Amino acid sequence: MHLTAVKPLTHAALVAYTQSRGIPLTVAQTYLKQVHYERSGKNYFALGFANDAGGYALRNGAGFKGQTMPTGISTIPGQDNSLACLFEGFFDFLSALVYYQKKTPRFTCIVLNSTAQLSKAIPALKAYRSVHCFLDRDAAGRKALTQLEEKGLTIQDQSSLYDGYNDFNEFLTLNPQ
Repeated sequence: MHLTAVKPLTHAALVAYTQSRGIPLTVAQTYLKQVHYERSGKNYFALGFANDAGGYALRNGAGFKGQTMPTGISTIPGQDNSLACLFEGFFDFLSALVYYQKKTPRFTCIVLNSTAQLSKAIPALKAYRSVHCFLDRDAAGRKALTQLEEKGLTIQDQSSLYDGYNDFNEFLTLNPQ
């Protein structure tokens, strides 16, 4: 995959996709980019959520999920650094902003962009007295919670908020604010 351009989010298909996921355009444009890339000689575009290493987590409405290199977690600083909020994917982070009616997070937020990135987040999470976890309600999310506990982190599982749904974004999409 070769990145060809990173632009402000304006493409109608990507805008419609974010809105179908319950994320207003003003929120989406604050945190997401329109990323153009080439793969196997063909040109594509997707929503891009920047990570701390300089790459992007990518999604589009056609079911594509991927990442550009380098892969990594995404840290969004908050005004209060007494605790951190941990999200599995960027749509869950954006869903929390919409649900809590915030333009920017109160607490520092870390988005894994994949549970496979959990080990990259643990050193940063150890700096907080508590980690509020908004992870998926599936086997991968439960495994991540167990790993955080095994590392000695004080965690608060917040997934009961969206009990009956796989993740925060599914809850938001099916229960619009």
